[in-house]
Amino acid sequence: MKIIILFLVVIIFDAVGDALNDSKHKGIGHLLQATVIGLLLMSPFFIVTTLWAWYLSSYICLRIALFDPIYNITRGLKWNYIGTTSLWDKLRRLFMAPAGMELFGRLIFLIAGISMIINQLNI
Repeated sequence: MKIIILFLVVIIFDAVGDALNDSKHKGIGHLLQATVIGLLLMSPFFIVTTLWAWYLSSYICLRIALFDPIYNITRGLKWNYIGTTSLWDKLRRLFMAPAGMELFGRLIFLIAGISMIINQLNI
């Protein structure tokens, strides 16, 4: 459970910090992103080293599920807004899924990210 909470806090703080930096609130944004770096540096104390690939996969799934909606909401945009500059946004623009389909996909990634950690801890 500690790993799931760690990953969720890291992703949320990173998204909010990034959004605040882009919204001209750099003091708080940099503080949150520095906290993210500190938490990630602490993560080896919680992660079983033989399962690192599962943890990395889980983190990626959780980031796909949560980062963009949290960033967008923090910036005051629609939760499913797609930007124009990053490679990730350009890839998403190729598909332009309807909001319901995008929410369903993000829920699948959220469930997958949490399930990977829970399943690997039961080995």
